[in-house]
Formats: sequence, structure tokens, C-alpha cells
Amino acid sequence: MPMPRFDHTSGSVAFSRAPERPQRSLELIQAETVSAGGVRFGHHVYDTDDLLPLRWRGMSETEAAELETFFRGTVNGMAEPFVYTDVDAIAHTVRFATPIIDSVDRVYGRRDISLQLLIL
Repeated sequence: MPMPRFDHTSGSVAFSRAPERPQRSLELIQAETVSAGGVRFGHHVYDTDDLLPLRWRGMSETEAAELETFFRGTVNGMAEPFVYTDVDAIAHTVRFATPIIDSVDRVYGRRDISLQLLIL
């Protein structure tokens, strides 16, 4: 089984373990604007964000640091798209959906990592 990875032209991160099986979400967002006359109207009735939550329990400190470097340096947070290859070897063009990566100490040398990707 191939391991998941994040790839960008400037660098990549390969994970030694698969994340927990994600539960896909579909969040409906109504884009709206207010005209100069104060009238509120919607642009697109069904704009959607296809979010892919990923969670690793007990990720090593080394991999967590590589992920943080990829997030902060390589793709500049939420700014640049990259390719996420999942455990089924399916490539998705994505971008980070939140400005932070949730990271919690689990035990010495291990962290629980949670993040969300926006599928483009």
C-alpha cells in the first residue's frame, strides 16, 4: 500500500503512516454582496467547498517538523496549491483550508496532527 504524500514543485513530504480514514464533508456556502443601493444579493446559489480532513495520531516529531516546514515554507500556508496523493495512490490538487495545523503532544516524541485540505 502506498503511503500518502504532499508534493509541490518546491518540495514534498512523505508520511510513514496513513492518516485516519477521512470523512469527507461538503459545506454549502452562499456567496453574497451588497449593492451600492444597499440591496443584498447572492452570486452563485450553490458554491461549495470540498474539504478533506486528515488526522494522524502519534506522528513522530521529525515528520511533524517536516510537515510544518512544508506548510510554512514550501506552500506558504494556504497560498499555494499542491498535490496530495492518498493511500489509494489517487492524486488530488489541494490547498490547506485553515491557517494553522492543529498539533497536540501525545507522548514523548509523538504528536497528534489534524489539518484540513480544500480540494480544488
